[in-house]
Amino acid sequence: MIRPKARSLRLILERSDEWIARFLLVFAAGMLAFYLLVTYRTLFHSDSAMKLLLGEEMARRFALFPRDWNYVNDIPTVFPTLFAAPLSLLFAPSFPLHAVVDLLAAACVLYSAWFASREAGVDGPLRLLLPTALATGLSAPFSEAVFGQSAYSGPVFVLLMLAGWTCRHLALQPGAADLALRRARIGIAVVIAAGVAGGPRGIATYSAPMLLALAGFHFFAAPEGEVWRRRLWNLLVVVLAATVLGGLLFLLLVSLVAYHSGAASQAFANDEQILHNLQLFASNWLALFDASAPPGRRFGGLAAAVYVSRVCVAAAVFLLPLALVSRLNQLASLPLRFLVLLHLALVVTTGYVLVFSTIQGQTGSPRYLVPCVATGLLATACWLHEAGRVRRVRTAWLGFAMIAALLTLAPLQLVGKAFLDWRNPAAGLRGNPHDEIVAALRKAGLTRGYATYWNAGALTVLSGGDVRVAPVVFSPGSLPAPFHHLSAESWYAADWATGPSFLLLGGDESAELNRPTLRKLAGDPSETLRIGNFEVLVYPFNVGERIGYGAQPYVRLPKMTAQTCAAEFQPLETALALTAGEFGYLQVKAVNRSTITWSQNSLPYFNPGVRVSDLEGGQMSEHRATLPEAVPPGGSVLLTLPFRAPAAGEYELRAGFVSEGDAWCGDLASNWVKIPLSVKP
Repeated sequence: MIRPKARSLRLILERSDEWIARFLLVFAAGMLAFYLLVTYRTLFHSDSAMKLLLGEEMARRFALFPRDWNYVNDIPTVFPTLFAAPLSLLFAPSFPLHAVVDLLAAACVLYSAWFASREAGVDGPLRLLLPTALATGLSAPFSEAVFGQSAYSGPVFVLLMLAGWTCRHLALQPGAADLALRRARIGIAVVIAAGVAGGPRGIATYSAPMLLALAGFHFFAAPEGEVWRRRLWNLLVVVLAATVLGGLLFLLLVSLVAYHSGAASQAFANDEQILHNLQLFASNWLALFDASAPPGRRFGGLAAAVYVSRVCVAAAVFLLPLALVSRLNQLASLPLRFLVLLHLALVVTTGYVLVFSTIQGQTGSPRYLVPCVATGLLATACWLHEAGRVRRVRTAWLGFAMIAALLTLAPLQLVGKAFLDWRNPAAGLRGNPHDEIVAALRKAGLTRGYATYWNAGALTVLSGGDVRVAPVVFSPGSLPAPFHHLSAESWYAADWATGPSFLLLGGDESAELNRPTLRKLAGDPSETLRIGNFEVLVYPFNVGERIGYGAQPYVRLPKMTAQTCAAEFQPLETALALTAGEFGYLQVKAVNRSTITWSQNSLPYFNPGVRVSDLEGGQMSEHRATLPEAVPPGGSVLLTLPFRAPAAGEYELRAGFVSEGDAWCGDLASNWVKIPLSVKP
């Protein structure tokens, strides 16, 4: 029998736990809001800008999936672009608008964490463990991926909502109303279909883990009885049907929009790369919890305690759900059994992709493991709740200890980086590296221009849309070409810039630019500006139009056939002579002998170009150009093909068309146009 005083003390402690949990959530959410409103401006970059620029295109064309937008790897079917699009009807792209969109996305992520915890049966202060842990930002890579750039806010939201709906389905007792079961299945189907419709990664992140987890639950963790077996089979059918529906929607979208798949994720790793990928997997997991101290940092008592505590949290979140697999049937909560299996399945599917493919490259990227963090934290919170209920201990304090460990570095990550000196906030806020460029372009009255991808989007948004910059790509010895990567084709239209325009060149681009060819096509710049390490070439017209840009409606890339390669090249020079390292150009007349119209700049992966070869045919370098105008069958066009001379010697220039990622027409049809090139020292 519990004495009244003991009962009162317990009630007071339980109530204090709830108030502590609420305080920690509000404190972490406040720092997260500061991060999105203030700190992230110093970190803002072009990848972050894409949600606003795509949202603006959606609003401008009044289309959920603009046909002239160049999608890469994924088609965003779940926010934050869904927030950016309606707001873009009222506001130009700017950092304040970006902060509002990110706040809305962050609110959805935190709600999905609370929803999943509630449906998993977690109550009391532990229900706020997952939302609070996410709100701390965990680390710089995690807060960037989920909240700043918010590329992974959608996947985390979808995964947690999926886990929540499935837990609700499993928590309903046999004999529950059909309406409640139907609602849960509809929620699961909608979430999976929407996720898979965005791209193949949806299968690895949502469908495959769900199918594996449900199959494992059926064979190893489900209660006895025909009712449960039928319910699980119905759930498997729902997941499969939703996956098929999402896949069909994805194929439909791919047929309607300009979609490009990354090649790196399609290659298998060799044995050496597999071992390297395993190391990256472990180091990236620790990086998501900021559990690795910076190299060379002094190993002091406090620093050691902070990083040891974060290593413990990282290890617990990853390993605890995996360890619980061995005692599934001893777990009282059916949702917990499912979450343990879901985390295991997600680790297996994600690990397979990351370890046995080349998607991680040499340095890896922690963001690929973000979904595993969400399921690991959810399973951990659910286990703490069950352990506290079964053993009658206050496991909420273990949750508080985890949050305390995560909060040790959160103020520095979410708030401190906003200041020039976090120890002295009065010193002022940090600026963005692009601020100086924005100010100089505004002062010069320039509103349209071209720059590399990592400068273009950031300049457009940080200027509040006053300076619009289209991304271009530079190749050694060539002219800047449209960068068909997270960009709109309309940015390369002839009327995109009706007044002065500029080319923004960093040090590398300035050295790679083929200036003689640019001068041949566009003349000398009317003005040259110096902004820090950047050079700005200003022209009184749209320089993109002069060097061959001209947007057309998107046309799918044709197969490499005799028709697509049916071109006759007539060189204007019989021989060329340059000095080593000098930029030059070859002019040829191209006659369209096919039945296909060559479209100006509408086939970004089918371009004219020139190959520099030695006299035996060995390739030295390749260079590209763009079609300056559309060419109907039987028509012709004058092409200026830029290149850079190699070392001194005798060479051969070979002109032709190239299907990027496929082959040169000259290699297949043997119709190279060959011009001798003599290079002097």
